[in-house]
Amino acid sequence: MNTGIAAQTAPRGKESALVSPMPIHFHSTTATIMFTDVEDSTGLASALGLIETTHFLIEHVAMVHRAVQQGGGIVQNFTGDGVLALWLGTQMHPRETALRALVAAADVSFEVSANNAWRRANSLLTRRVRIGLHTGEVMFVNDNQRDFSFVVGSEVNFARRVEQAGKKEALEDSDSLVMVSGATLLRADLCFSLVDPHTVQRLTADRLGELRGRS
Repeated sequence: MNTGIAAQTAPRGKESALVSPMPIHFHSTTATIMFTDVEDSTGLASALGLIETTHFLIEHVAMVHRAVQQGGGIVQNFTGDGVLALWLGTQMHPRETALRALVAAADVSFEVSANNAWRRANSLLTRRVRIGLHTGEVMFVNDNQRDFSFVVGSEVNFARRVEQAGKKEALEDSDSLVMVSGATLLRADLCFSLVDPHTVQRLTADRLGELRGRS
């Protein structure tokens, strides 16, 4: 569904002349949604201090941004130490939204591990990252007048819960944790059709390696 609306500002006092319309376009589409979050970022910030935390997060966000763009996605929003990224069905086949997002998540996981290995070798603090993926119908809104866009829908909220589900998983054996919904695996043809779209599972290191091999 593609829709456009034209909003107008209310007249002030006796000024009743028509003002220029402000086009706001929105459309529904299938999308794969990625949320990332740095575990215990508050504790990390306390240990590093403001300046070092800033440098650290600039480096981290740039790495996630690069992986998303290389995978054909868009970074929709930055949430402090986290990222919201999208692969939209208006730009590629719905199956591709899931596959590309999965590969991007695998790339982020690999880059975090590689960077942490370097930091350990140099006696620097490391970070652990949670990544959540979910695929579903969303409404993408684009406000041309104010030059911003955003995405809404219950599936976006569920994607956040997929990432948050990683809090229940042990991270001692890894630098990153990739959680994925059944809906994303179904779209990517990586599981049986009987899987509940709203189940959540953790991707193993071997599975992530296989996904990177697809790129």
